[in-house]
Order: sequence, then structure tokens, then C-alpha cells
Amino acid sequence: MGSLLSIWPLLELSKAFLEKRIDLLHRALAAWTLLVAIGLILEYSPDILELCWKAKIKKRGLLWVSVYAFAGPILVTVGVGGELVVEARFGEAEGRLREIEGVISGQLRLTAARANERASANERAAESERLERRRLEARVSPRGLTLNQQRKIAEVCKKFSGHRALVSSYGLDGEGAMLAGQILEILRLGLRRNNVRNAISSRLVTGRFESGIHLRGQPPLVTGRFPESEREFASALQHALSTVGKLDAYAYDSPPRRAHGAVDNNTGGESFPSGTVFLSVFVGLKPTPVLTIK
Repeated sequence: MGSLLSIWPLLELSKAFLEKRIDLLHRALAAWTLLVAIGLILEYSPDILELCWKAKIKKRGLLWVSVYAFAGPILVTVGVGGELVVEARFGEAEGRLREIEGVISGQLRLTAARANERASANERAAESERLERRRLEARVSPRGLTLNQQRKIAEVCKKFSGHRALVSSYGLDGEGAMLAGQILEILRLGLRRNNVRNAISSRLVTGRFESGIHLRGQPPLVTGRFPESEREFASALQHALSTVGKLDAYAYDSPPRRAHGAVDNNTGGESFPSGTVFLSVFVGLKPTPVLTIK
């Protein structure tokens, strides 16, 4: 843009000069053409007069007729020569004008391309900033399910009506408790209400915490795997929470490892009688990005 601004006055001045010159050459060409027309009239005037007044001209022998006949070709020759000179200069001026207009057009296209590049770069930067802001908001905002997501997950749970589930979370984890409360109501809507127990904010641990949502069959088999009766239910619920709710949910995982001396206590909340088969839905801490070394 700076280069265009520096040469723009010179280009405009040259363009205006050439346009004015072309206009003058147009007028000069018209004058030379008029001279050719007058010469032709004078050259052929004797013949025209003889056709009209043949006898009278021969009788009087008019001198001016002979002068006209001689001057006409001279004017035609001079006029045609003038036209050739003007047309040559006219073509030269038009060529220079096209060159200047080409330079101006090229500079304008270059300036427009650079402006588009800057605009595209600004748009990309703005889009990148929006995405980064969304990622930051996703990191700091609490997890949650929209009403539409809750309805869809509840529809999945209705296929397993009659199954039992216990929803729990860490004590003092308000974010996890809110999400666990939503999942509790979803399960109550999909299963029978009395088959869902509330143990939210009832678990106090030290040493190690879990993040995400963990689905475990209770009581576990000797191998630590799910009871077969809860396997399909856990798989369907994990898939719904992951795909519909966009949450980190895991199924068929073994109980978490405890560090030496770690404490894991349940401080209350509802539960099922001993020996009851049910699905444990534990809402852990909100997952955060962690740099891993490969």
C-alpha cells in the first residue's frame, strides 16, 4: 500500500496528461479529415459544374474552376498526410495510457490481495482466539448436561428398567455433586425410582483421587469384573454419557488402587442391602489436561 501511495500522484498526473493529449489528437484528426473532405470537393468541383453548366463553362473558360481543380488534390494530399501523423501519435499515446492503467490496475490488485491476506489473517487469529477462549471456558466451567442430553440418556436407561444403580461422589466436591445429581435424576427417570440410591458427597479419601465417571458392577466377581447381569447396562450407559453427554465415562474398570496408608471412607448416604447386585456410578473429579512424556 505504501508503494502505491508514493507513486500514485505521478501515475494520476501522467494519466491525465495522456488523456488530454488523446483528446487534442482526436480534434486534430477531425481537422485533417475535414481538410481532406474540402480537397475532394475542390478536386471534383469542375466535373460537377460541367455536368450542370457545361456550355457556359467552356464558353467563358473560368479561371477559378482551374484553380479549384489544382488546389483540391493538394489539400487531399496534405490532409491524408496529417491524418497519418495524427494516427501514429494517437496510437503511441493510447499505448502509453494503457501501460499506465495497467500499472495502476496491477497495484490495485496487489493492494487488494494484501488487504485480503491481512483480513484472512485477522479472521484466523480471531477464530483461534475464539477457540482458545472456548477451550479455556471448558476447562474452568463445571460439567453438566443440557435438558435435551438428559432426555436422550434417560431414554437409553428405560431399556434397563428394573436394574439398580447407586450414584456417589466425593465429599466437598461441589462440581462433581452437581453432575452426580443430574445423573441421579436421569437414572430415576429411566429406572424405577426406588431402584436408584443417592450417595452423593458421601465419599472421603486421602492419597489418590479419580477423575471422570466410573461405572462398576457390585458386588464384583472374584476376577474383579462386572456381574454379567450389569454388563450390558453399564456399556449402554457409558456410551450414552460419552457420546450424548460428552463426558469422560469408563466402564468395566477394576477398583482404583490405593496408596499405602490411604483412607477411603463412606460418610453416609443411601446404600443397598448386602449381596444386592447393582451398578455403581461414581462421579469423580473433573478431568484436566496433563502433559505426558512419551
